[in-house]
Amino acid sequence: MRARLVPKPARLRGVAEELSLDAERLIEEMRSPGIDAALDLTGAVASLLGLPGTPALVVGRTVVLGAVRERGPTHIVEEKRAVRA
Repeated sequence: MRARLVPKPARLRGVAEELSLDAERLIEEMRSPGIDAALDLTGAVASLLGLPGTPALVVGRTVVLGAVRERGPTHIVEEKRAVRA
């Protein structure tokens, strides 16, 4: 069974403050219908691609599962461009 993580507003405020973010704006924007729609779409695409979870990165026909080093995405894009050239 998969449980959905739903952080409580108090915890979100604490994290936002630690990151010097506007906590009330963060919570307000998280509650917008657009966020739910974007997450639903992302989940559907991940399911179609057979991605088991996060993190995952897709560039062209290359799929990387798990954490990616800082230079990873740039390196993958450069390789794709070199093949196309």
